[in-house]
Amino acid sequence: MSVTADAIAAGDVLGTITLPIEDTKIAAKRVSSLPPVTTSSSEDYIEACARSNQKASLRDPLTALFQAEKLPLLPDEAKYIHENGTSRPACSALWNRLSRVSQDEIEGLIYDASINRLRSKVSVGAFVAEAGNWAATAAWEPVFAPPPPADIQPSPDCPSTATALFNGSISEPWFQTMQSLMLREQKVSDIYAEKPIYGEFVTRIEMARQEHLYPILWKEQKLGMEDRSLDVHSERAIAIADGEDQKHLLFWHLSLTSRNPAVQPPVPGAVRAVIEPFVKKWVDEIKMPAVWLEAGSERARDVYGYLGFRVVDEIVVGEDEHGNGIKTWCMIYTRDE
Repeated sequence: MSVTADAIAAGDVLGTITLPIEDTKIAAKRVSSLPPVTTSSSEDYIEACARSNQKASLRDPLTALFQAEKLPLLPDEAKYIHENGTSRPACSALWNRLSRVSQDEIEGLIYDASINRLRSKVSVGAFVAEAGNWAATAAWEPVFAPPPPADIQPSPDCPSTATALFNGSISEPWFQTMQSLMLREQKVSDIYAEKPIYGEFVTRIEMARQEHLYPILWKEQKLGMEDRSLDVHSERAIAIADGEDQKHLLFWHLSLTSRNPAVQPPVPGAVRAVIEPFVKKWVDEIKMPAVWLEAGSERARDVYGYLGFRVVDEIVVGEDEHGNGIKTWCMIYTRDE
């Protein structure tokens, strides 16, 4: 998530936006024009988004650790014992693995990971947005929250301040959360065995969603908001999932956002253009409950905050023996009530 704050032009003021249909440019009235945006789920768009993310993520420390986990173990690697009782290679060992391979090999790993993630997301209804002739890209992924536990009834006034797990308990035990992910066919235990830092990351993200996102969707269901009209992208995602009976649990997740370093000079407003129109359409216009993302740097966090997202959780993974780790900020955009 290598979004930079200078990717947003301070003078860009967005007016009325119509969400684009596949492979068409946004038609918009603007006070100050944003670059044109196109969207598609085609293989060409997937590959171009993966190439942009490959270059933009090269110096991202969390992305680097994820790639290091895929490299062969070195002799006598130091181990780190996590608070959940599991062990993994120490971060120093992972950095040592990376030092043994070329930058081209690391870029190849990032590209392969990006394109595999994108193809998986597109298969369930995701699409790629690009702005300014590929100056910035983003993948928008539809996700369905789990139904609320039978004995947890979110208050209409306040969604929840606790973590509501799928078995109805109010707590956040590590392996219980992993099990809940496995029930949703995400096989986190297998991921954790092979890539423990990545497994830790997706588990902590799920715990944050359980506490801060899912109760908002459950509240909307309780208030009978599921009959709202939907846009073309959401209708497509629901059709792919055969999820008409759970459309109130749909939310959009922003991922693989990047300002393409190969496009020089940077196009002002390009990052904003692949984010803000969609968020405003979904949440402000058709009244979906929330949009979710994870920010991988303080600068990305500040950019998203400028666009109306707020931090709801801060997670740390990849701790070393001194307790230092890599921070990620879970952020949400919701309607003004």
